Amino acid sequence: HKSSAVEWPLVWTPLILIAIDRVVERRAEPGAWRRGAFLALALALSASAGNPPGFFYALLGAVAYGAFRVLPVGVAALRTRSFARETIGVAKSIGVALVVSAALLAVMFIPASEATELSVRGTRAAGYPFATALPVGPTLRALLAPPAGQLDAYFGVLALALAILAVVLPRAGSPPGHDRGAPVFLFAAGAFFLLLAFGRALPVLPFLVERVPGFALFREPNRYKCLAVMFAAATAAYGLDAFLLQRRKWFVPAGVFAALAAGVGLLKAFATPSPGALER
Repeated sequence: HKSSAVEWPLVWTPLILIAIDRVVERRAEPGAWRRGAFLALALALSASAGNPPGFFYALLGAVAYGAFRVLPVGVAALRTRSFARETIGVAKSIGVALVVSAALLAVMFIPASEATELSVRGTRAAGYPFATALPVGPTLRALLAPPAGQLDAYFGVLALALAILAVVLPRAGSPPGHDRGAPVFLFAAGAFFLLLAFGRALPVLPFLVERVPGFALFREPNRYKCLAVMFAAATAAYGLDAFLLQRRKWFVPAGVFAALAAGVGLLKAFATPSPGALER
């Protein structure tokens, strides 16, 4: 994406995720309003860093991760039929974050929305949210063998192998669902956002465009790959950690790498490079 302003809000996404972690992990401690204000500040930094589409993508990642981290707290409270102090602390932090961030974002986005209606983006054709999607086959092939596909997913076979290891390998004696199932969630989230980048080729994005506010406002679904690669990088980090902590079960990672290496070899042997793939 080079110097695109879409990237600038995404740079702050990790800070938003850290703020969400603080809300959940310190929920039993005093200072819920401070944690909520910190989350609101992280959102405001992202919103003010670039253009609205970039913040929309950052917000999607934050909502997905926030649901993953916060929902178990609510489910535990329902099971015990008691809202403990820590559950109320999470609710307070989220409430403060919503109120403060709404006030900060209104200053930016109310004038922006009024200006947008007067611009060329004020009217959108029916296919507006689906223009310049990624092609499914070439993109997936390039994950294994770049010359055989289209280099647009921003990650390749090594990151893919490590992401798979994050899901299938235990870590320090823990099952793959360690760290509250974070590796599995990150892998699934990255795959989901990559599916959105394929636009109309799959039914996922059309469903969201028709039924969920926000998805119809922005063009170029290939930009969802920016979120996909962010979650893929985090998943690969878990995979590298699990790989380094292996002692005797070396055959599992070896099998994953051997299978992917075989796929790379087959693609290189039988696939013809797509026009312009090497130049890209």
